Amino acid sequence: MFGFLRLSGVSRVLVAQSSLVLSSRGSRGLTGGCQSELTVSVGEMVAQLEREFQAREVGEPDLSALYLVGQAMGCANPDGLRQRHWNQTLNETQLACVQRFRQCRLAHMPIQYILGEWDFRGLTLTVRPPVFIPRPETEQLIDLVTPLVLSAGESDRVLEIGCGSGAISLSLLHEIQGLSLTAVDQSRAACALTMENALNLGMDSRLSVRRGQIRPDGSLEHWAENQTYHVIVSNPPYVLRKDLLGLQREITLYEDLRALDGGRHGLDVILPILKFASNHLVQGGHICMEVDPCHPLILPEEMDKCPDINLRIKSVHPDLYGKERFIIFQK
Repeated sequence: MFGFLRLSGVSRVLVAQSSLVLSSRGSRGLTGGCQSELTVSVGEMVAQLEREFQAREVGEPDLSALYLVGQAMGCANPDGLRQRHWNQTLNETQLACVQRFRQCRLAHMPIQYILGEWDFRGLTLTVRPPVFIPRPETEQLIDLVTPLVLSAGESDRVLEIGCGSGAISLSLLHEIQGLSLTAVDQSRAACALTMENALNLGMDSRLSVRRGQIRPDGSLEHWAENQTYHVIVSNPPYVLRKDLLGLQREITLYEDLRALDGGRHGLDVILPILKFASNHLVQGGHICMEVDPCHPLILPEEMDKCPDINLRIKSVHPDLYGKERFIIFQK
């Protein structure tokens, strides 16, 4: 669920410089800052970083090394780095950049935050802590939501709850011409980042971003009681409390855990969202959610216990790894 680097992405950030042991082609060694007589190729630098990241238990050391060196070389694509730059010698400025990036990665900062941008479904999004980083499997949510939006035939009756960086909303706007939608998040930082990405991508006129928190009774802060939608989409906090202890350091140190913590059964936010959807979906409307693989099994009973939930599970869909990750509900 939380593997980060198996996608292409790009961008920038500079942090703090420190020492790095490098081998030159002339078999000279260097410990400490960069010196003009040092020569080290891209391939040698990648190998050196990969070994160090592996020794220091940094996640995905191979791709971490490729992305960081690629960023310093101005080449965002790892394959392009191997094909066009592998034997190229890094200059002093590029070596300094690598060292700055390296220091952040050794502190377990996610590579996306170091680079400052990440690709999601063909869109390059600005990312920064503590706003939740969009994951590869969430791209599948777009595939499930798109036909629901198109079949509804309404261009402005779509809502996302928990927009984060704006990845879901902006992907839908990008892929469905004429669509406009509303996105809401409890985090001020998330709302600001979603709007920033919308501005960067020229979609701000089609997106309304509001700050609000879903309450246990299914009401939403600052929301009109009579507003209805044809489609609601959400990637809510759904990680079971017991599973939070097993999350990677990259997540626990830098990302907002409110975007992950779903409570004891992972349903503390899901059930209120379903209550909200029961009140704000039109008859026959849909809500599509990303969930924990245990939820398709336990949700039917939990929904039966809640008289405020007037929805049925229409379909369940697997993620890239074959786990039941997405549920479509219908009113």
